Amino acid sequence: MRLDPSFPHTPGETPASFVSRLARINGLASGRELCKDLGISYDGLVAGKTDSIRRICELTGSEVEPLLCEARSRDGNRYRVRGQALVVASFVGANVRICPACLAEDGRTTRNRTPGFLAAYGRTAWTVTHLRTCPDHEVALIDLPGTSRATVQDFASVVAPWIDRGSSTRLQPRQRSPSAFEAYLLDRLEGRSIGCWLDEMPFYAAARTCEMLGAAAIFGRKARLKTLGTGDWAAAGAEGFAAISSDSTALDEFLANLISTYPGDRATPVGPMAWFGRFYEWLDYVTTDPAYDPIRTAMVRCIAERASFNPNERMFGKPVPYRKVHSLRSAAHETGLDAKRLRRALNHAGHLAPGHEGLLDHEVTFDACAASDLLRLLGTVRTLADVASDLDISWMQARQLQRAGHLQVLDKAVTGTSSPCFTAAEVKAFLAKLLTGAEGVAVVPKGACDLRAASKRAQCSVEDVVGLVAGGTLGWVGHLAGANGLRSILIDVAEIRGRVRRPELQGYTRREVELMLGVPTRTVKVLIDRGFLRASVQRHPTVPRDIVVIASEEVGRFRSRYLRMSDVAGLLGISVPSVPRLLQDRGIEPALSKDEFYATFFERRLIKALKEIGVKQRSADRHSGTQAE
Repeated sequence: MRLDPSFPHTPGETPASFVSRLARINGLASGRELCKDLGISYDGLVAGKTDSIRRICELTGSEVEPLLCEARSRDGNRYRVRGQALVVASFVGANVRICPACLAEDGRTTRNRTPGFLAAYGRTAWTVTHLRTCPDHEVALIDLPGTSRATVQDFASVVAPWIDRGSSTRLQPRQRSPSAFEAYLLDRLEGRSIGCWLDEMPFYAAARTCEMLGAAAIFGRKARLKTLGTGDWAAAGAEGFAAISSDSTALDEFLANLISTYPGDRATPVGPMAWFGRFYEWLDYVTTDPAYDPIRTAMVRCIAERASFNPNERMFGKPVPYRKVHSLRSAAHETGLDAKRLRRALNHAGHLAPGHEGLLDHEVTFDACAASDLLRLLGTVRTLADVASDLDISWMQARQLQRAGHLQVLDKAVTGTSSPCFTAAEVKAFLAKLLTGAEGVAVVPKGACDLRAASKRAQCSVEDVVGLVAGGTLGWVGHLAGANGLRSILIDVAEIRGRVRRPELQGYTRREVELMLGVPTRTVKVLIDRGFLRASVQRHPTVPRDIVVIASEEVGRFRSRYLRMSDVAGLLGISVPSVPRLLQDRGIEPALSKDEFYATFFERRLIKALKEIGVKQRSADRHSGTQAE
C-alpha cells in the first residue's frame, strides 16, 4: 500500500518536515494528524524509532537509512543526530530557522509542479542552534517569528505564510560568509573529519565551548550572555574556534591571555572567577556535564602553571593541585610573612627579576618551584618569641642564649629581617644536645629541679646553667616525662650552686637598705654621697656586673644613731602626727632634715633621754597620787 498523493523523502530533511509536507498535500493540518490516521507514532518518528521510520518509508517509497539518519534518537539526556551527540540546548527550540534562498531554490527545482510551501523542506542543519549561516548561499539564517510551541515541528505550516502569495519577499537575507567554526560543525554532521583536537569532545560540547570562549574574548568576561543575539553568537563561535582549534595548546594560551589581560582593580585579590568571568561561572555553576571536563582540566592546569592564585583557591569544588607561579602577595598569604620581608629575601636569593622595585606585590611573580625551599624555610623559621615559647622561657632569656652562642642565628639577608631568626631544626637540635645522656624520670627527685627553677635557686642566669648542661660537665642531668622545653631538663641544685656562683655580697644592696630603713631610693643615695653610709663596689655573685654594697656594720651604726619619725612615735608610745609638736616643745630638732635627705631623722640618744624623762615623770605622778589617798 502506498500513500497517495505522496512524494519521497528529500536528503537532509528532518522527519518532522517530511510528514508535515505529506500532511499538507493530503489536505491535513499537521504531520501529527497524518501519523495518527496512518497508525504511526509521531513522537517515535521524530525520535528515530525504527518501526515508525520504516512504516512511513514503505508508504512513500523512501529509503529507510537516510530518513533514520536525520531523526533525533534519544540516549538519556542526549540526542544522536547523524552520529553526533547533542543536547536539548543544541536545538533551535521554539523557533523555525530557515534560509530564504534555499526555500526559493526549492520552489524553482520543482518547476512549479509543487506549491512552494510543499516544495520547501526543513534541513536538519537548520535545527542546530550553533549553525547560523547557509554555506551554499552565504546568507544568515533567519528565525521565523510567531511560532507556537504546538506547531514548531510542523515545518510546512510554519513556512506557508511566508511563501504563499509572494510573502517570501519580506524575508530579506543578510549576506554573511560561513565561519570556519560553522564549517567544522557541518563537517562533523556530514561525517567528515578535519583532524581537529575538538573531535575528542562531543559535538555540543565542542560547539558551546567555542561560543563561550569567543563571547569572553569579544564581549568581555562579564558580558550579559542573555542579551546576545544570533549574530553575536555567530561571531563568538567563530572567534572562539579560531583561537583554540589549531591544537590543545592553543586553549592553554587563550586562557593564559585572559589571566594576563585582566583589567581589574590592582589592589583587589582576584582568582579564576575574575580572570575567566562568565566562562568559569558557566562551567562551575551552570553545568556539571562531564563532557566539559577536558576544558575544566585545562583551566586548572593553566591556573596551576601560569597564575599566582590565592593559597586557599578552589576550582570546581577542589583545591588547585599544585603551583608553579607565586606572587609576593600569594607567597605572603601562604607563609604568613610580611611581603616586604619576602621581597628582600627573594631578591637576595636571586628569584626576582630586575625592576621589581617599581611593581606592586601582586605584580611581582617568581618561580614557585625554584623558591620552594626558601619559602619553606621562611615559613618555618622561629623568632626569639617563638624560641622562648618552644623552650618555655622568657624572651630575655632566649635573647641571652642567642647572644651566648647556644643558638645559631640565620643570615639576616636570607631571612629578609634584622630580627634574629632560627630554624626549627636548630631549636630542636639545641634541646636534643641538652638532653644527651639525661636520665629519664617520671617524678622530680629530691634535691633536683628543672633548669629554669635551678637558675633562680642558685641565683644565676639561665645562660650559665645551660652552658654547664650543654658542656656535659654536670654529674647528673634528668629528663622529666611529660614536661616541655627547659622545664623537662632536671639538674641538682646543690651542684649548680657550687659551679656557677661567685662569692656572696659582703653587705646589703641599696634596695635592701631602702627596705630596712623604710626610706626612698634617693634618701639612701644621699646618705651614701654625704658619708652617712659608707659603701663599696663588689662583683655580683650571679650577674656579670658590679654592684654598690653597704656593709652590714654601717647599716647597724646608722640605725643605732638615728631614728625615723615613725620609730620615734613607736619608742615614745604616741601617734606619728603628735611627734613634731612634742619634739618642738622639748626643743629637739631633726638631725637630718627632709629638705636635704627626703626623710626626717632624729638623734636616738635625745629620744631615749626624752623617754627616760617621761618614764620618771609618770612614776612620780603615780607616787604622789598614792600619798594623797
